[in-house]
Amino acid sequence: MIWQLLSANNRELARSADIYADFASARASAVRAAEAVATRGNVTLVSDDRRGAYGWYVEVDQIPEVVCARWYVAERERRHAVDLSLASLPLAQIAEGARQYVEWQATAPRVALR
Repeated sequence: MIWQLLSANNRELARSADIYADFASARASAVRAAEAVATRGNVTLVSDDRRGAYGWYVEVDQIPEVVCARWYVAERERRHAVDLSLASLPLAQIAEGARQYVEWQATAPRVALR
């Protein structure tokens, strides 16, 4: 289980760097990240030169806590995502319960239009 930082329109901005065994552990990590990233967070920018993709992650006390939600095709997009995530995380409303993940898209029949 992971936690995700979502925008008001449910777009994923960032997610936990770790995977958790249960909801309580994931929620505790989200609370710690929201409290610590603004004061003790250190952003590391990463890139994959072969693919021309840019990413990022945040360490708190030298431990990865937050990672980018996706890889970006432009440095400008990456920088915007970092800024938005760092501004949003301390303001996040952390849910008391988990959302159920449903793989409806993977099981739904596809229709080809020509």
